[in-house]
Amino acid sequence: MQLGEATLYAASLELMEACIKKLTLMKVFEKQTLTSAMQPSREELEWPLSQMDREVGISFSSDFNFSLAALLYKGFSHPLSTVRTRTQELLTTLFFIHSPDVSGGRIEVYQDNLAYITVLFPESEIVRKHLREPRPRLKTLASSLEDSPTHSSYNTLLSSHAVPSQKQQILFLFVLACALINTQDEKKTQILYEFLANASKVYFNVFPLIRSVLMQNLVLTLQQSQSPHVLSAVQQLVSVAVERVPSDTDCKLTVINDLGFGGVREFFNPFPKHGLVYPTSQGTLLQKYLETLVAHLSPSEECVSKSHSLSSMKDFATNGSTNYPLSGSSALRRSSQAIPPSHNHQRTGSGPSPNKTPQETDTLDPDDTDF
Repeated sequence: MQLGEATLYAASLELMEACIKKLTLMKVFEKQTLTSAMQPSREELEWPLSQMDREVGISFSSDFNFSLAALLYKGFSHPLSTVRTRTQELLTTLFFIHSPDVSGGRIEVYQDNLAYITVLFPESEIVRKHLREPRPRLKTLASSLEDSPTHSSYNTLLSSHAVPSQKQQILFLFVLACALINTQDEKKTQILYEFLANASKVYFNVFPLIRSVLMQNLVLTLQQSQSPHVLSAVQQLVSVAVERVPSDTDCKLTVINDLGFGGVREFFNPFPKHGLVYPTSQGTLLQKYLETLVAHLSPSEECVSKSHSLSSMKDFATNGSTNYPLSGSSALRRSSQAIPPSHNHQRTGSGPSPNKTPQETDTLDPDDTDF
């Protein structure tokens, strides 16, 4: 999924969804968070995984939930509508896993669910509806905040106590800024501009970072937008930018890189229309990760025969997706279809059966997997 290739992303999303559902049925999350449940498995593969994290610019070791949320946000721009729908459903599932006290239709913000609220906020009207606060304005808000529909609707997120950690404040506002920069939807643009205009007065120590990310967009919006609501929000952001003179202690853009999230903006870009040719470094890292994973799952002599099947994946990783025979729809279709019994025991080693078509050779045999 980190490679951003549409076919692999769709198949990987389906596998992730199945794993989360299985772990939920096993009641794993009744006693553990997703981070605590997954981190031990990541530690056993830490070297190749951390190398890939650094290559694409997210950090599961720094913040597991924001890394996963950014990775999943990419699914909202997938060319297949089914993948976009499943992305929202999986993010919603992850939100509820980390939200023990969702009652009365109102969302409470926790350290572990903030990342999923953040990426769902611009995409889901249901989430925005539940974030609306029917009670009077919270006393923890900055006194300079003006009353506005956006302010009164999202008090839960506009409380300095809701996101007490500066690291999470940075990631929270940075992710929303990335979503704003990459959206073409007028409604989302208005929602995000209005929210960030109010948030800049609450999280004022972090705002210089957001200002530097948004500056080009602010100028273009002032020149091109015809929406009075958007223009009003942009003017508020500009006003705060003028009032707030950056100091040496203010958050700088390099902090994002220091946190390990320098590549987050890429996950808010659309998938390439004509396939993707990976940098050699990413192809090499993917190959090393797969080899380590196979060795970890199959420490016996079977590892030797199974590792031969990596040759086609190596070619794919180093040469790009243009030579890969599967389309996004076929990958999804095959991953959901049962494998005919007659194929279950016809494979020897890693080579394909001579009776299979080229497409059939890509179908996973149950005997070749350990999950």
